[in-house]
Order: sequence, then structure tokens, then C-alpha cells
Amino acid sequence: AANAPAEASNYAASLPPGETQDRATLAVISQWANLEPGAAGEWVAGFPAGSLRDKALPEVARTWGMDEPAGAAAWLDTLPAGPSRDRAVGAFAGTIASNYPTDAVRWAESVTNPALRNSQLESVARTWLQVDAAAAKAWITGSNLPDARKARLLGLPAPAAPAKRK
Repeated sequence: AANAPAEASNYAASLPPGETQDRATLAVISQWANLEPGAAGEWVAGFPAGSLRDKALPEVARTWGMDEPAGAAAWLDTLPAGPSRDRAVGAFAGTIASNYPTDAVRWAESVTNPALRNSQLESVARTWLQVDAAAAKAWITGSNLPDARKARLLGLPAPAAPAKRK
């Protein structure tokens, strides 16, 4: 895969569908994304919806984002909305959070699934707190995160749940 990723991708695609094919494909993607992330991204973007696509897109986004965040961001913009894109965006946001926390927040905010979006925003915020606590705390305080998540991130007691009526 490292020397001839296109040929390795053809081999992986020729395997019978199933776990063996998925493992081979993900191994190819891991290598190819390091060498030619654009080509790897183009290949996986054509995968049908499903678990392989859900694993492959984040792998490319994460690997590409480490070396060339602008290229990865442009590629992510081409992906159609949906669960696979949400996972890829989450992986990308996590990858760039240390160096580009405000960009990571913007990407995490674009996740369409509310639970995944809040999880990704919390993850980015945790990384940001380690890099620039003052800026991260200011963002957390003004964010749309649920109060319980804000409290957890800021080390505050969790807000009391409203009393139930009898």
C-alpha cells in the first residue's frame, strides 16, 4: 500500500465484501492518506454510505489535517451532509484543536447531529483549555453547550435539575 496505493486500493476493492475487505481498505487508506491525501480523499468520498465510509472519511480527515489543514478543510467542504461527514468533521476538528482552536470550534459547530456536535465541541474545548485556558473559558462561557457540559468543562458544580412536580 505504501509504494502503490492505487494498486492496493484496487486489490482491496476486489476482495469479497466483509470484514477482511474493510480491514484491507482501511489499511490502504491509512497509507495512502499519508502519501497522497487528495487522492485518498477522492477515493473514499465515492464509498457508499455505511460503516466503511463512516471509518474511512475520518481517517483521511485526521491524517490530512495533521499535515495540511487547509487542503483537508477544502475537501471536507465537498462532502455531502450526513453521518459520515459529521464523523470526518469531528476527527478533523480534534486534529486541529491544539493549533487552531477557533477553527476547530467552527468545524465542530457544523456537525449536524446535536449529540455528536456537543461531544465534539466538548472535546475541542478540553484541548483548547490545555493550550489557552483563558480564551477557552471565555468561549465555553458564551457557547451554546448545555449548562451541564459547560460546568464540567469549567470545573464547576453541575447545575441543579429542576424540581419535579408531584
